[in-house]
Amino acid sequence: MAITLTVAYVKEQFLTDMTRTDHDTLLENLIIDVVSRAVTYIDDAAITGQATLHASLQRPLAKQVSYEYRQRTSPGLQSVTFPDGSVNKFSDDEWITDVKAALDRSRYFGFGDQET
Repeated sequence: MAITLTVAYVKEQFLTDMTRTDHDTLLENLIIDVVSRAVTYIDDAAITGQATLHASLQRPLAKQVSYEYRQRTSPGLQSVTFPDGSVNKFSDDEWITDVKAALDRSRYFGFGDQET
């Protein structure tokens, strides 16, 4: 089963506080970018665009899209220091830890090349 990642799904799962629709185009572009990077990450030979992603990656990739959406206003920021410690931020093109783990599982089990 192939992945279907939509703006509505990302909002429903991770951006529940977002009621505005004026950022939907930005979310659509982030979805295209994240899915494209995931296809390339899982299967380097998929640069031709022929591969599809397994449906089990829908939620992790939606999480990545929402993370990148929320971080869009702080490009280049690498960490924030608080009185009780420091919180590091992933770089702009880096996978969130659990998203990377899901992609690695797909890579290992070959989900990157399944047909719909």
